[in-house]
Amino acid sequence: MPAAVQPGVPARRFSFDLAFGELVFEGDMQGFPIEQVRFTDAEDQNIWDSSRLYIDGASWVWRYAVGVCRAYTEQT
Repeated sequence: MPAAVQPGVPARRFSFDLAFGELVFEGDMQGFPIEQVRFTDAEDQNIWDSSRLYIDGASWVWRYAVGVCRAYTEQT
């Protein structure tokens, strides 16, 4: 559990738009410091312990969220 997480205290989410040309995705992320929410593939990190990004309501591991949006826009 990230150090900023306190049992019984929900983390605040921050909303943003992720635009690729004409397509815009709605995103939400946890309000923790970037080093706690971003997975960098460091040896001491476990990807499943990192916080998630929420894109158009779907939950994604941080590392893959933007790539999934980009791939979707390239198909349309």
